[in-house]
Amino acid sequence: MPRKSPSVSRQTKTPSAAAWTLLRVVLGVQSIAAGVFSLVGWSATVRFNAIALGASAAAAATALGSAALILGGISLVTGRAQQLGALALLAFLIPATIRHFVVSRTLGAEGAALVELAVRGQLASAAKNVPLIALAAAILLEWKRSSLLSKEPARLAEP
Repeated sequence: MPRKSPSVSRQTKTPSAAAWTLLRVVLGVQSIAAGVFSLVGWSATVRFNAIALGASAAAAATALGSAALILGGISLVTGRAQQLGALALLAFLIPATIRHFVVSRTLGAEGAALVELAVRGQLASAAKNVPLIALAAAILLEWKRSSLLSKEPARLAEP
């Protein structure tokens, strides 16, 4: 029986359209929920943003961030303009991750027990955003068409 060549056995498999759809919808729903919660807790969100961004930029950052989350999430859930939706999420998630880290460092300088819990919460938020960034980047980079429901993902070039 002939053996398969090593290049055939090492071919890269791409996730199925159903798997990408599930990931896209889960990220979209999570993003919509985060954006809505930001708006529902407007004053708390603005106060939090003021810690890292200053009071003058906090309200605008909250509005822009909530819009990016909600519109990006809707885009991913519906499969319409999903590359723009993924880009909107990345435009929010990358600075938000940095902001959470900066706030954790700012709060960590205080040293009290309650502050320690806040520091851990900020670091957890930053860590949580990293896989979300990776998923949004994958959606942005891997798909050529606007609908994941009916299209296969773009295949990576063969080595």
